[in-house]
Amino acid sequence: MEKGLRGNGPVEIVSATSDQLYKDYLPYKNHPELPIFDGELLMDVHGTGCYTSQAAMKLYNRQNELLGDAAERAAVTAEWLNQAKYPGSTINEAWKRFIYHQFHDDLTGTSIPRAYEFSWNDELISLKQFSNVLTSSIHGIGRELDTRVSGIPVILYNALGFAVTDIAEIELDLPKAPKGITVYDEKGKKVSAQLISYTDGKARILVEATVPATGYVVYDVRTSGTGASNVSTNVNTLENSLYKITLDKNGDIVSLTDKKNGKELVKAGKAIRLALFTQNKSYNWPAWEVLKETTDRTPVSITDDVKITLVEDGTLRKSLCVEKRHGESVFRQYIRLYEGSRAERIDFYNEIDWQSTNALLKAEFPLNIENEKATYDLGIGSIQRGNNTETAYEVYAQYWADLTDHDGSYGVSVMNDSKYGWDKPDNHTIRLTLLHTPETRGGYAYQDHQDLGHHTFTYSLIAHQGALDKPATVEKAEKLNQQLKAFRTEKHKGNAGKSFSFVASDNRNVLIKALKKAEETDEYVVRVYETEGRKAQSATLTFAGEIISASEANGTEKTIGNATFEGNKLQVNITPYSVRTYKVRLKPSGREASPIEYAALPLDYDRKCASYNEFRGEGDFESGYSFAAELLPDSLIAGQITFRLGEKEIANGMTCEGDTLQLPAGNKYNRLYILAASTEGDNQADFRIGKQTASFVVPSYTGFIGQWGHKGHTKGYLKDAEIAYVGTHRHASNGDQPYEFTYMFKFGMDIPKGATSVILPRNEKVVLFAATLVAENEPATTVAGTLFRTNNVGNAATAGNDEEAVRENILKRAKIIACSGYTNDEEKPDFLLDGKTDTKWCDVSQTPNYVDFDLGEAQNISGWKMVNAGQESHSYITNGCFLQGKTNPGDEWTTLDAIDGNHANVVSRPLNYDGKVRYIRLLVTRPTQSTGGRDTRIYELEVYK
Repeated sequence: MEKGLRGNGPVEIVSATSDQLYKDYLPYKNHPELPIFDGELLMDVHGTGCYTSQAAMKLYNRQNELLGDAAERAAVTAEWLNQAKYPGSTINEAWKRFIYHQFHDDLTGTSIPRAYEFSWNDELISLKQFSNVLTSSIHGIGRELDTRVSGIPVILYNALGFAVTDIAEIELDLPKAPKGITVYDEKGKKVSAQLISYTDGKARILVEATVPATGYVVYDVRTSGTGASNVSTNVNTLENSLYKITLDKNGDIVSLTDKKNGKELVKAGKAIRLALFTQNKSYNWPAWEVLKETTDRTPVSITDDVKITLVEDGTLRKSLCVEKRHGESVFRQYIRLYEGSRAERIDFYNEIDWQSTNALLKAEFPLNIENEKATYDLGIGSIQRGNNTETAYEVYAQYWADLTDHDGSYGVSVMNDSKYGWDKPDNHTIRLTLLHTPETRGGYAYQDHQDLGHHTFTYSLIAHQGALDKPATVEKAEKLNQQLKAFRTEKHKGNAGKSFSFVASDNRNVLIKALKKAEETDEYVVRVYETEGRKAQSATLTFAGEIISASEANGTEKTIGNATFEGNKLQVNITPYSVRTYKVRLKPSGREASPIEYAALPLDYDRKCASYNEFRGEGDFESGYSFAAELLPDSLIAGQITFRLGEKEIANGMTCEGDTLQLPAGNKYNRLYILAASTEGDNQADFRIGKQTASFVVPSYTGFIGQWGHKGHTKGYLKDAEIAYVGTHRHASNGDQPYEFTYMFKFGMDIPKGATSVILPRNEKVVLFAATLVAENEPATTVAGTLFRTNNVGNAATAGNDEEAVRENILKRAKIIACSGYTNDEEKPDFLLDGKTDTKWCDVSQTPNYVDFDLGEAQNISGWKMVNAGQESHSYITNGCFLQGKTNPGDEWTTLDAIDGNHANVVSRPLNYDGKVRYIRLLVTRPTQSTGGRDTRIYELEVYK
């Protein structure tokens, strides 16, 4: 070895970085001796299930990729227009948080269930942060737009680098149901619109709109015209100007006719359908692998309790709702046809309550087209693959796959918004994999109920005469995934007119894939890629402002060469399926900055919320836990509002105890923004300003922001409050607690004229960190629709501890029938039920410690709450315990819920147990935060019916 390093050994040894081997051969064209492999290195079996397992993660990841891109582009535009600061730290934080989960056991769907509680939370935090960045950026851009219209001004945003004509879905809060809806574009021309529904004070509207590349346009929505089409008719056909669809009694498509070309798309005797494989064993690596013997079987149609209803029959969209059931799984599929710009696309929007085990669900497209090869989207580029083989039967693709007849005369593209697994069993059929719940045996038994819960997703079909037009298909798939986004604003003048575009490409083969601010300079980074894959392309990128300088860069934004530009146009040259990155510096827009005025409102800090590593014991936000001072900034910006935080070394939080904050004399501010968080769960907070009351639910400073609802595991929810700060860990006196996130939340309230003070809530569990007064000239821009979806039914987030206060603790009527012991008469288990937080049950005997209760009769229970002894010391908080139940005295105890690694003083959890119990046991296995501790100290225990 040493001789080799010196160069005089039998083998030369080079000490180098891992990439030096490749660098030594650059440029590759000078080394013809190197072998060439033209193809893919697909996994044959292992990994085939990873394209589909953990569907919620796949959805959240796809949405984060898209929403992050949209937020970056809007933030660049807002900054260049001098209407907002580019929130680089928030954007980077959100990207990194969800990209961390693009890991071989996480996004792939093979981690343990507990891990996904953290993964879902991370993904949802990033989605909320991207949404906040996007909304505040649109608000800034909206200041420059002329929003003076007769009706309601709505800003439509196109985050794609090409002009889009498509159907936008808008949701508006209206005080009463409109008689109808009429919509006009930025030029005052009436456009096609359809009122879908009006429920819970919200009107849902479809509008056919044209929005320029990376652009923003003002539309005029008026509450007049044609009303909603109230239909509920049992039919089995659906037709628009291009297609006619016929369904059989099972709700499967047995005929799909391209009327323009006289082409039947469904292979004779077959049906486009949801195809269910009812045997899906995968014993060795269940979540990892879909076995070929499974896909070789003949799937069944879903045929139980079928109901087909025409639910929409409007000028822009017609929809059939097909409802059906298989076992406990319920399927609701909306088959949608359109007119106008989207007439060529058929959407299949699915809502599925998936409760099927040992099952694999696919969307099956048996087509009247023949080709042994199909084309699959690789994200950047595409590839042709043949029919299923032993080593390539379940394969991946990103947004789309296409089957075109071998003579190139006709084809069909299938697109999706969150799925990745595909297969092709024969020359006529392609299938998109939707849900994978394998049968297990032995190891990984928990994976036999993976993905049980609620799912929503869309897949779409577009037919085309002639050969596959890859650039056109890429654009259509981009439009399905990155849809037009709507925002409601107010009427005002604007220097940018009613339509504005930041950057556009004049060559549809050269797609703008990203637009962001450079990491280390004040330049903007634009990435493009070539979409056809046949020959080199040239394009001109036209920016909103004059280019001062431009250069070509690599993926890490390091300059690698010069770029050609003139005026506001950048010249791009690109080889097939390649990616090019450019950095541009634009001449300032010359727009006046926003005239918003800010002032910090002083707070009387009384709580030391943060601590440094060396002095963790000095902080006490809740039960001895504190924010990590090393992570806290001196000030932070949330939604373009600046907050000045208190000094980290001293008290920097104000407990809400009904105090009064005096507003400045001659107050000129009309909005108050605060940063706040709660101890002991989520809490209701009522702020009194003048004669008005502003009420909020202030979430806990720690824990989860949201979850997907996994049956028997978690209830789905997402907390509403805007996240202003996320800390990656918190402090306890004995060390860091990694991945115990800490949060601050932003709330805003109006200051009415004449108000001189703000009366804080009388709730000591709510803590304020900062307050900022703002003089705003216009109301905030609000989202007029949905920026992302959670795949949850409803929202199981609690409405604060007030909810628990009105829920009956059924243990108060129960008898204590056994316990492991207690230290003295002042610390008996009876004190668990007295509703007081200054009494407790204490047992210092050998663990495990327990208390048993008899409810008197078997009852359903929905949740429970436990208050630990954190007020004495955080080390006394129960680390691990079980809530157990049974129906009869002789039965074995059944675990209803289990806690392990707990650090929360107040534990409040829903229960997903379907049966009834008469007897309840609290079994404490790890009574303290330290290993080996045996002293159980619990102040309160509640169980809810």
